[in-house]
Amino acid sequence: MYEVITGVTPFKGMSREEFLSCVIRDGQRPGLDYDDYGRDTKMRPSVKEALGRCWNADYKVRPTAAELVTLFSDLESSKKEDYVKKGIFQRGLNLLKKTDSI
Repeated sequence: MYEVITGVTPFKGMSREEFLSCVIRDGQRPGLDYDDYGRDTKMRPSVKEALGRCWNADYKVRPTAAELVTLFSDLESSKKEDYVKKGIFQRGLNLLKKTDSI
């Protein structure tokens, strides 16, 4: 979801071992206010909240695919967000819709 919204791959350039150490052992997550390049992500509070839930260690707290589809559909219809990358965003939304129907 982070990559769909920002267009930035989180933890890019890390080896598998570094990634596992940072994310799983240390619980690190990408910045919600600024991406890895220091650019403002311009995320709405609802998006930040959803991302925080997606990254929660407790899977029961994470949003369902249906909740994410609703969130993305609302963002797509608003057309106000600078960070929505048309092609990347649409592919992410399509993927979520397919996941929800499984």
